[in-house]
Amino acid sequence: MAHLSRLARREEIARNGVNEAPTLPLLAIKEYLCFRCCQHHEKLLRCKGCQKACYCSKECQIDDWRIIHKNVCRVLRDVNDIESSEISSDLDWDHYTDDIRRKILFIKQLPPAKLTQNQEGDVTHVVSAQPYCATCYLTRYQLACQGVPLIPCKTCHFVSHCAKCPSNHTQDQCQYYNLIGQLEMYRLRHFEIYGTVSFIQTVGDPCELDEYRPLSSYDSWPDFFMTVPMRALQADDDDNPEYFAISATEGSTISMTIVAALEAAIPNIVDKQAITLHILGATSRESSYMLLLEDLLHLLPRLKHIHVVLCGPNAFGPISQPPREIGQDLEMYCCPECTGKGRRRSMAFFKGFYHEYARKSTSFKKPDLAVLFNSGRSQDAVESWAPTTRYLVDSGINTVCTTYTEREAMEEVAELENLHAMFVLRPEVNKWRGLVPWPELMEGKEHSAWYQNYYWYIFRGKEA
Repeated sequence: MAHLSRLARREEIARNGVNEAPTLPLLAIKEYLCFRCCQHHEKLLRCKGCQKACYCSKECQIDDWRIIHKNVCRVLRDVNDIESSEISSDLDWDHYTDDIRRKILFIKQLPPAKLTQNQEGDVTHVVSAQPYCATCYLTRYQLACQGVPLIPCKTCHFVSHCAKCPSNHTQDQCQYYNLIGQLEMYRLRHFEIYGTVSFIQTVGDPCELDEYRPLSSYDSWPDFFMTVPMRALQADDDDNPEYFAISATEGSTISMTIVAALEAAIPNIVDKQAITLHILGATSRESSYMLLLEDLLHLLPRLKHIHVVLCGPNAFGPISQPPREIGQDLEMYCCPECTGKGRRRSMAFFKGFYHEYARKSTSFKKPDLAVLFNSGRSQDAVESWAPTTRYLVDSGINTVCTTYTEREAMEEVAELENLHAMFVLRPEVNKWRGLVPWPELMEGKEHSAWYQNYYWYIFRGKEA
């Protein structure tokens, strides 16, 4: 039964906190999958209220109404009122995304009683990714108000055109969206089987000193995969090896970016026996991939001990740990070969801002590397991040930062330049970014993509 599937119970699984669960799939918002069970059906039932949610059956519609859609539907109807009042015959991509941003702002300014945080996330996701005509830039609802059907591409299911406009997306764009859709279906299948959205692929065995190669000597992920044996967790014979490898880079980008940054910032990194990492702005995402940091022990042959501090207001540490206090060091699992060689991994948590940890904790020690993965500090919680940024520059800590887009990277660098930071590496595309493309819905060019850790840069202290 669909209602017993993991996908149909994804919110319940997420609330239990044992595993992450997928958000509402893009292919559901694009009206190819059911909003509740996430299965494809040729004829989906549309919600008569908001007209933005679709279901494979009455059963799924009733379940979704009970679980989430009752509150969401009301807000989506309000969004429809906005859309029906701003129908224009002179739109382009920039105007369309401006309209989307205004609607997102409307949603975010609603009283907290209207939507929970998770419901707000679902609504903004539905509004930003909703079907629209890629020629005249009217949404499906706006076109329906005029009695004009919207026709989705039968190959990629992402791009649509209305009955009045020709289809104008290229074959390359169609292939790009088809890959996004195939990878999304693959992730949904993986969650249904294993109950997790994480794909874990680790460096197979520790390398010896005479086998050591810096990551800068590899051309790309494919070059690395062809050279270094990898070990996949939770994969079966029916898995698509290519899709698994691509999906696994969503996690492996964490360990690989860290190793590449250590090699760029510390010339003698191969000789170090102990490394301390501070991961700033850490959330459950970083916590869920901590197993992958054993890759450092496998790629750096003399390394004996990695200590990681996950720091941030939303750091996913022990529930009993008080805010703004460093927790006890926790010893983490190592593979039998590393354990046999006396290698160790340990970690600790600090639930608060990094500048508070640095200035108030008696246990604070300057790390070999501070890491900010996709912090968004130029766009979100700007005032909260500012003291941390100043501290990192003033203290001379090696710091690597990643962003989803080039624009974010340049905004962050502008702030650092005002602080006279010295750059070890200027912003550039990160060779070790995740390989899963995510469609850019509101920024950048139409049909463009962002990636995990897409751009990166490294700074240390101030200019002389």
